[in-house]
Amino acid sequence: MTTKDKDMSEQSIEQELFEAWYGAPRKLERSESGYKFMAAHTDWTTWKAARAPLLARIAELEAKLDVDYIAQVIRMVDGNHSMGAGALAEAIVDAIRGNEC
Repeated sequence: MTTKDKDMSEQSIEQELFEAWYGAPRKLERSESGYKFMAAHTDWTTWKAARAPLLARIAELEAKLDVDYIAQVIRMVDGNHSMGAGALAEAIVDAIRGNEC
């Protein structure tokens, strides 16, 4: 899948979420940049702007959720394997949230 295809797929998912929120009884005709009906297009633009910080944060968290990153955290906070499961889990969550370990 190319980057353009991925971007189009993500926009399509976003539009489906927007349309579900916007309301089923309304007819929404899509255009290349959004929607043909001006009120819907304006609401779509607002929707994207409001969700952008959330989507950026989700991407940031997803980037941290890989095996290598978590293994690094474990080595850093519990290199000698002396922590209990709860303390280790807290350290991993703190690292993902951006807190100091």
